[in-house]
Amino acid sequence: MFYPKISTELAILYREVDGKELRLDAHIPQGDGPFPTLLLYHGGGYRAGDRSAVTDRCIFYASQGFGCFTASYRLAPDDKFPAQIHDAKAAIRWIRDHASRFNIDPDRLGIMGFSAGGHLAALAGVTNENDGLEGPDAPYSISTSVQAVVSYFAPMDMREVAKHTHEELPAILHDSFGGGPDECPEAYRQASPIAYVAPDVPPFLFVHGTEDPLVPFGQSVMMAEKLRKAGVFAEVIGIEGGGHGALPWEGDIRPKVLAFLREHLGG
Repeated sequence: MFYPKISTELAILYREVDGKELRLDAHIPQGDGPFPTLLLYHGGGYRAGDRSAVTDRCIFYASQGFGCFTASYRLAPDDKFPAQIHDAKAAIRWIRDHASRFNIDPDRLGIMGFSAGGHLAALAGVTNENDGLEGPDAPYSISTSVQAVVSYFAPMDMREVAKHTHEELPAILHDSFGGGPDECPEAYRQASPIAYVAPDVPPFLFVHGTEDPLVPFGQSVMMAEKLRKAGVFAEVIGIEGGGHGALPWEGDIRPKVLAFLREHLGG
């Protein structure tokens, strides 16, 4: 069903931390509900970007019957890992805690992200309260478990990505972690979604350009293979010749992404 009318609420405060206000935007179909839910994380190399970068995608999925949110998170170098995953999980908890306000189903919640945001989606998808990434002020009574993950062209093993020769990577990783993998080995392990794969993690869909110069296509392939070995559904949509970034081909694969979300979240 197509939902032509969408209610939008912008700049909702979901977290205050270290004197910073973190906000999210909501785009909710007007209809009976409760709707399956989708939270989107923007990209920007952990150092830049804003939730408005994924507003168009949010509106598209809202028009298809999903309650959609896009959340800002703290950025490096001022805030280094694990600040970003703490914020990503805080947004999940806030949305779940306010489900009735937005006419959404808290038990049908998927997450999607692009580049750095895709990494956050994957990391949030495979970790739980036992992994030490919920944040120091986490209300553990509210789960951050999700029911589906879509990750676009994102790193899955930070230790392997650090070996890649792209000229921008050393600065990105230093700003994000405070040093290289030899200097901060535990941070690189903690930030690697592939380190947490287990049979009880949610289904994954990966979208990745085969010629991505920044994050190798093999990152998504490797993660999908490990998920499948654990008995978890995982699919990779490889964009032949695609680089880093979704446009101009993203619209062509949206029907496949939508089918994945509907299969695992309903709607």
